[in-house]
Amino acid sequence: MKFSQKVALAIVLPVCLVLSVSGTWSVHRSFVRELEVAAQTHSEAQMQQRYTLEALLAGSEDDSIGTFLSLMQQYEAQEQALGKGRTWFSVLGEQGTVLYSTMPFAIPYAKQQEAAAAGEHQVLYHADGADSYQILCTRM
Repeated sequence: MKFSQKVALAIVLPVCLVLSVSGTWSVHRSFVRELEVAAQTHSEAQMQQRYTLEALLAGSEDDSIGTFLSLMQQYEAQEQALGKGRTWFSVLGEQGTVLYSTMPFAIPYAKQQEAAAAGEHQVLYHADGADSYQILCTRM
Protein backbone atom coordinates (compact mmCIF):
# COMPACT_ATOMS: atom_id res chain seq x y z
CA MET A 1 0.00 0.00 0.00
CA LYS A 2 1.35 3.39 -0.98
CA PHE A 3 1.90 6.19 1.48
CA SER A 4 -0.79 8.35 -0.20
CA GLN A 5 -3.34 5.54 0.23
CA LYS A 6 -2.43 5.18 3.90
CA VAL A 7 -2.83 8.93 4.47
CA ALA A 8 -6.18 8.96 2.64
CA LEU A 9 -7.37 6.00 4.70
CA ALA A 10 -6.13 7.63 7.92
CA ILE A 11 -8.20 10.72 7.09
CA VAL A 12 -11.33 9.10 5.64
CA LEU A 13 -11.90 6.52 8.40
CA PRO A 14 -11.98 8.97 11.33
CA VAL A 15 -14.14 11.39 9.35
CA CYS A 16 -16.61 8.58 8.56
CA LEU A 17 -16.61 7.49 12.18
CA VAL A 18 -17.25 11.02 13.47
CA LEU A 19 -20.02 11.61 10.93
CA SER A 20 -21.69 8.29 11.79
CA VAL A 21 -21.59 8.93 15.53
CA SER A 22 -22.82 12.51 15.20
CA GLY A 23 -25.61 11.43 12.82
CA THR A 24 -26.74 8.72 15.22
CA TRP A 25 -26.68 11.14 18.14
CA SER A 26 -28.63 13.74 16.14
CA VAL A 27 -31.35 11.23 15.19
CA HIS A 28 -31.59 10.01 18.80
CA ARG A 29 -31.85 13.55 20.17
CA SER A 30 -34.52 14.41 17.60
CA PHE A 31 -36.50 11.31 18.57
CA VAL A 32 -36.32 12.15 22.28
CA ARG A 33 -37.40 15.73 21.60
CA GLU A 34 -40.39 14.59 19.51
CA LEU A 35 -41.35 12.11 22.23
CA GLU A 36 -41.30 14.93 24.79
CA VAL A 37 -43.43 17.14 22.53
CA ALA A 38 -45.93 14.29 22.08
CA ALA A 39 -46.06 13.76 25.84
CA GLN A 40 -46.71 17.48 26.39
CA THR A 41 -49.45 17.53 23.75
CA HIS A 42 -51.08 14.42 25.21
CA SER A 43 -50.83 15.88 28.71
CA GLU A 44 -52.67 19.02 27.60
CA ALA A 45 -55.34 16.93 25.88
CA GLN A 46 -55.65 14.81 29.01
CA MET A 47 -56.26 17.88 31.18
CA GLN A 48 -58.94 19.10 28.77
CA GLN A 49 -60.52 15.64 28.88
CA ARG A 50 -60.37 15.68 32.68
CA TYR A 51 -62.14 19.05 32.95
CA THR A 52 -64.81 17.95 30.48
CA LEU A 53 -65.42 14.75 32.44
CA GLU A 54 -65.51 16.60 35.75
CA ALA A 55 -68.04 19.10 34.39
CA LEU A 56 -70.16 16.29 32.97
CA LEU A 57 -70.14 14.36 36.23
CA ALA A 58 -70.70 17.44 38.38
CA GLY A 59 -73.81 18.31 36.37
CA SER A 60 -75.44 15.02 37.33
CA GLU A 61 -77.74 15.05 40.33
CA ASP A 62 -77.93 11.26 40.53
CA ASP A 63 -74.73 9.52 41.62
CA SER A 64 -75.80 5.96 40.87
CA ILE A 65 -73.58 3.64 38.85
CA GLY A 66 -76.18 3.48 36.07
CA THR A 67 -76.11 7.26 35.65
CA PHE A 68 -72.32 7.21 35.77
CA LEU A 69 -72.11 4.58 33.01
CA SER A 70 -74.66 6.48 30.95
CA LEU A 71 -72.65 9.70 31.27
CA MET A 72 -69.42 7.89 30.34
CA GLN A 73 -71.04 6.42 27.24
CA GLN A 74 -72.40 9.85 26.37
CA TYR A 75 -68.93 11.34 26.77
CA GLU A 76 -67.36 8.61 24.63
CA ALA A 77 -69.97 9.16 21.88
CA GLN A 78 -69.28 12.89 22.04
CA GLU A 79 -65.53 12.33 21.69
CA GLN A 80 -66.03 10.02 18.71
CA ALA A 81 -68.39 12.54 17.08
CA LEU A 82 -65.66 15.17 17.40
CA GLY A 83 -63.19 12.81 15.74
CA LYS A 84 -61.29 11.94 18.91
CA GLY A 85 -61.96 8.21 18.73
CA ARG A 86 -58.30 7.25 19.25
CA THR A 87 -58.09 8.80 22.72
CA TRP A 88 -58.53 6.01 25.21
CA PHE A 89 -59.19 6.45 28.89
CA SER A 90 -60.03 4.60 32.07
CA VAL A 91 -61.80 5.84 35.13
CA LEU A 92 -60.50 4.10 38.23
CA GLY A 93 -62.16 4.18 41.63
CA GLU A 94 -60.42 5.09 44.85
CA GLN A 95 -59.38 1.47 45.43
CA GLY A 96 -58.05 1.15 41.88
CA THR A 97 -61.04 -0.71 40.49
CA VAL A 98 -61.95 0.05 36.91
CA LEU A 99 -65.25 1.92 36.82
CA TYR A 100 -65.20 2.59 33.08
CA SER A 101 -62.62 1.94 30.40
CA THR A 102 -62.13 2.35 26.68
CA MET A 103 -58.53 1.18 26.89
CA PRO A 104 -57.42 -1.45 24.38
CA PHE A 105 -56.68 -4.92 25.70
CA ALA A 106 -53.04 -4.39 24.67
CA ILE A 107 -52.58 -2.18 27.74
CA PRO A 108 -52.79 -4.44 30.79
CA TYR A 109 -54.56 -3.43 33.98
CA ALA A 110 -51.24 -3.59 35.85
CA LYS A 111 -49.84 -0.86 33.60
CA GLN A 112 -52.87 1.32 34.33
CA GLN A 113 -52.33 0.75 38.05
CA GLU A 114 -48.66 1.65 37.64
CA ALA A 115 -49.64 4.92 35.92
CA ALA A 116 -52.07 5.72 38.73
CA ALA A 117 -49.35 5.06 41.30
CA ALA A 118 -46.84 7.21 39.40
CA GLY A 119 -49.12 10.22 39.72
CA GLU A 120 -49.70 13.27 37.59
CA HIS A 121 -47.12 14.67 35.19
CA GLN A 122 -45.52 11.23 34.78
CA VAL A 123 -45.57 9.50 31.43
CA LEU A 124 -45.31 5.74 31.22
CA TYR A 125 -44.72 3.83 28.03
CA HIS A 126 -46.04 0.43 27.03
CA ALA A 127 -45.03 -1.45 23.91
CA ASP A 128 -47.14 -4.27 22.52
CA GLY A 129 -45.60 -5.67 19.38
CA ALA A 130 -45.51 -2.91 16.78
CA ASP A 131 -47.73 -0.58 18.84
CA SER A 132 -46.46 1.77 21.53
CA TYR A 133 -48.57 3.72 23.99
CA GLN A 134 -48.04 6.73 26.22
CA ILE A 135 -49.95 6.34 29.48
CA LEU A 136 -50.81 9.40 31.56
CA CYS A 137 -52.81 9.64 34.78
CA THR A 138 -54.59 12.41 36.62
CA ARG A 139 -56.84 12.54 39.66
CA MET A 140 -60.40 13.78 39.42
